[in-house]
Amino acid sequence: MQTPFLAPTRRNAFAPALLEQALAAGAQGSDIDNARTLMADGIGPVAALLRVGALSEANLVRMAASVSGGTPLPTAQAQGDAVWLEAQKSLSALGISANWCLAQRMLPWLTDSGLHCLLSDWPTAAHFAVLAQCGDVTNAQLHWTTPAWFDSRSNASLGVSARTGTSVEQLRLLSEDGPVIELVNQLLSQGALLRASDIHIEARESDFVVRYRVDGRMSEPLPQPRALFDAMVVRVKILSGLDIAERRLPQDGRIQLRLNGDDFDIRVSVLPASYGEGIALRLLRSRKALFSMHDLGMQAVDEALFAQLLELPNGIVLVTGPTGSGKSTTLYTGLSKLNDGSRKIITVEDPVEYRIEGITQVQANASIGLDFASTLRSMLRHDPDVILIGEIRDQETAQIAVQAALTGHLVLSTLHTNSAVGSITRLIDMGVEPFLVSATIRALLAQRLVRRLCSHCSTEQATPAAFGHAWAEAGLPAEQAPKTLRLASTEGCEHCNHTGYSGRIALYELAAMNEGVRTALREHDYAEGTLQAASRNAQVFDLPGQPPRKPLATMLQDGLHKCATGLTSLEEVLTVIE
Repeated sequence: MQTPFLAPTRRNAFAPALLEQALAAGAQGSDIDNARTLMADGIGPVAALLRVGALSEANLVRMAASVSGGTPLPTAQAQGDAVWLEAQKSLSALGISANWCLAQRMLPWLTDSGLHCLLSDWPTAAHFAVLAQCGDVTNAQLHWTTPAWFDSRSNASLGVSARTGTSVEQLRLLSEDGPVIELVNQLLSQGALLRASDIHIEARESDFVVRYRVDGRMSEPLPQPRALFDAMVVRVKILSGLDIAERRLPQDGRIQLRLNGDDFDIRVSVLPASYGEGIALRLLRSRKALFSMHDLGMQAVDEALFAQLLELPNGIVLVTGPTGSGKSTTLYTGLSKLNDGSRKIITVEDPVEYRIEGITQVQANASIGLDFASTLRSMLRHDPDVILIGEIRDQETAQIAVQAALTGHLVLSTLHTNSAVGSITRLIDMGVEPFLVSATIRALLAQRLVRRLCSHCSTEQATPAAFGHAWAEAGLPAEQAPKTLRLASTEGCEHCNHTGYSGRIALYELAAMNEGVRTALREHDYAEGTLQAASRNAQVFDLPGQPPRKPLATMLQDGLHKCATGLTSLEEVLTVIE
């Protein structure tokens, strides 16, 4: 039996159809509205209808099966056990944890007739990624059962329970049980499979949830049994070298391990919260492939100018943007071009995100006194030509960076500001004298990340009116406006986890430190609007030996050009810029 709902439209078609059937079957309109509110918070449509008491479990299971083109699981105990045994054999061969599947209330297995899947609610994007490992998702045969079916087998198979008041030693022993180890391993492997940058584990009153950040967006929450939570937290703490007895204070640690064939350096942060400690895991591949500036999304004119900036003998080049906007990737891509053996290059970072042969890379560690400032002072005695500072965080680091630039070093660094020229004000607020900012800053590069359209399922359509308005407001020539645009598919495909997007690309805006900006600084006019206008005047860059250039594209203009070439969507551009 084919199930056209499963891969192409996911919840986009299933949830509305289920709500409509529930209303036709006698559910109250108020119950449907309350269910929609719960669904907006990430709760599945079946679970939402159950929670508001719209219909009985048995009726909802039959209804979900009918809407999705699947079949309800027979209620006989023997038949339920037979499904469980058959699925366990298949999961073992596929290398997927049965306990994890029970906790997710999603049980896939393979037979000669193809992929089968037992559900109690509609799958999330993370579930689809697991199903895609098993077989043909589009033609999977769906079977439905109640949440209680999964719960009964979870309780029987986990064999782990941490009651209130459980001692630290008992929790340590529980963390070494197979189900807990399987759960943690599965969560980490799933994050690597989804290309997640972060994994968030959050405790709730009756359970805990796991959410993945993929391409900058948080996934739907994946509920997990509360019985495993405390032992799972201890397991993560043991792996990251944290104090398992400390539950009242935040802790930070690190895990190094291999996931799905790649080496990862995972940063761990544990934070006390109302229902238990929350955990944030930042997944960093130990050896990332470096890209070209073109691959990152920089236009040719900006790329040529950025290359000239990196060839300067001294000064500061700053890359600005919020956390997770790809600043380090941009700097390292540029730095790799300089790594030709003719320069001494030293970096100080926390953590070292890219490892490059030929560059001296220092891992900062504030807990032992090896902070950015103290490391910088030592680095200058090693006669470097180029210095990369992971981030200018305080006055002392900023002052040393300025002194290094004044004494003949090229300094590359990042700042967390909302705009390129905003970093000028930020440095002055840190205590750097305006005349020193004017003398050392060579250029400011602001960037944001937007999701890239999936090349497999995006479609070409007539340019919508909203894009035409944005194009005109950005001051771009009307005759250059595209007649058609590639738009994200609302259904998605298996290549993009049914989101319509796969991967990310950067939007850039280069701001100059030119005579107009220097004049504003001399007059103590630090207003962002003044600095922005001055940096974009007719003679943008006055680099030594280089002719004046025309004003460069703003970030909005850069984003609209990327929309016109089919790389991203207008919604993505406006989301990160506005």
